[in-house]
Amino acid sequence: MLAIRTRAIASTVVLLCCGPIFAQTAAENKQAQLLQNQAMVLEARKDYQGASELMAKALELTPKNDALLAYTAKVQFLAGNVKEGVSFGRQALDLKPANATYLGLVMRGAFAGKDYDTAKDIAAKIVALGVVKSGSQLASDARTVLAKSDLLNADKLYANIAVSPAPETIKAAAAALEAAVKAEPKNKTHRERLAAIAPLVHTADLDLHALAAPPEAEKSAEALAEYLSKPAKTAADRARLIYRWITDRIAYNADAFFSNERTDESADAVLRNRLAVCAGYANLFERLATLMDLEAVKVRGQAKGYGFETSKALGPHAWNAVKIDNDWRLVDATWGAGTLSGKKYKKKYSDFYFLIPGDRLIFTHFPENEKWQLLDPVVTRKQFDDWPRVDDLVFNLQPNLTGTHVREQLEAKGVRDFVTVYAAPAPFKLISGPISQKISAGGKYRFEIEAPGYAAMAVKSGGVFANFQKKGGRFEMSVVPRPGRFEIMGMLANDSNGGLHGLLDYNAE
Repeated sequence: MLAIRTRAIASTVVLLCCGPIFAQTAAENKQAQLLQNQAMVLEARKDYQGASELMAKALELTPKNDALLAYTAKVQFLAGNVKEGVSFGRQALDLKPANATYLGLVMRGAFAGKDYDTAKDIAAKIVALGVVKSGSQLASDARTVLAKSDLLNADKLYANIAVSPAPETIKAAAAALEAAVKAEPKNKTHRERLAAIAPLVHTADLDLHALAAPPEAEKSAEALAEYLSKPAKTAADRARLIYRWITDRIAYNADAFFSNERTDESADAVLRNRLAVCAGYANLFERLATLMDLEAVKVRGQAKGYGFETSKALGPHAWNAVKIDNDWRLVDATWGAGTLSGKKYKKKYSDFYFLIPGDRLIFTHFPENEKWQLLDPVVTRKQFDDWPRVDDLVFNLQPNLTGTHVREQLEAKGVRDFVTVYAAPAPFKLISGPISQKISAGGKYRFEIEAPGYAAMAVKSGGVFANFQKKGGRFEMSVVPRPGRFEIMGMLANDSNGGLHGLLDYNAE
């Protein structure tokens, strides 16, 4: 289909450029024609963005001209601006709904840009309108789009879960996979993927229910507990509903934290004010859990939180333990809700601190009562103080990284700290590569990074850049670090500016 699409888009140049330009005045007509001619020159030079900008000016003169709209759609598609291309193409179709050239342009451009919903919609219109002969190339392409869109959309949306595991993304992927399985019942990949995300769909349903809590359900803890309980089938479900509501609705009281102001952190006050420090988050979680027939306690202790990296000072903290199927599990709604940036609070939801294993939380949280480590044997205070902060960024870096593995790394000779992991704009996984901060200058390292949300990735070592090799959604490179700072950076797939974002930072000695 790619070759077919490329030929089809190229073949529309004459069709689109030969259409008359209707302007309100002769001067506007002449200026619009000139702008389109200039855009065609830029298109021939593959300066599609420049051509798009010229066509935007032409459309200011003739905003309702179908030929101009269609040609603008074409150069937008060529520039990689799929959303804009679809928009202009649909405007042209609004003026001439049965124009085969316009229908083909939008269908092929959307399909090439992985907007499979639009491509399928236009393909269905091509078939329904009967605007082309059944044996034509456009009819053949339309049938192919109809047959493949569900399958390819399922692949796209399933991959999107790794980039954006939001409830809406998961639900969309599940719906697409169901359509794909219906289209190809014997496709083993889609059946396995649908089965794999089934638990995620259930969690997504719980999250969407919690996030949709109406104001009348939030007037009291009792009313909120009653509302949240409705879709819950298990104790884990009830804990999840509480966690997701609190992390969304309650903001951290940064002003009180930095001014050392004493505030009312009771569950009722937090529910009323929607502001809290850690004690308030823990109090509200405990209160709602009790109302929803869960056994939960507030855990007091110290944490390697705000300012620890620079001052190494611990701060007082509070979190929760909740009993799920006779086993105690740990929850920190404060850290799951967001972070402090400077002296400002930034909402940033994290799943990591929900039912987190004790062998992971112990690297940042030290409870007053050793019972709530949920570890055997328990970690001593000296061990905790000697360890670096190892948080969600590090644990999310490598699949299946456990607290036991982290401890083994820390106890290994020469390992005193882990690689600096930045809060990147899209998730990524270090499939292969070192996780210790210190690496050997002159040594040879093999990196493999799974990052479906990135278009490119590079390493900067000794001031010299080198690009990773891209293979699907993964990036690979074998490299010999130069002495000094060793940085890995990535460029987002949807970033038209091509900016690099820091991902990992090592020190090569």
